[in-house]
Amino acid sequence: EMSQLIGKSEEVLHSEAERILSEALLQDSRITGISNFDIEKISRNTALIKFTVATVYGATDIEQEVDI
Repeated sequence: EMSQLIGKSEEVLHSEAERILSEALLQDSRITGISNFDIEKISRNTALIKFTVATVYGATDIEQEVDI
């Protein structure tokens, strides 16, 4: 689904990437929430995504470079 974001505005990229990731991660019953979502477009086809995942075991910060 992330490939659909190619060429989209920064606003669309942010909101859609957050929605896609949240929907995917919240399918896992151990994940209780997602916060501090941030996305930075690094290049035309690459973004750096950062967020915090709250789980039944505690919170974990995630930082991942993705192709879009």
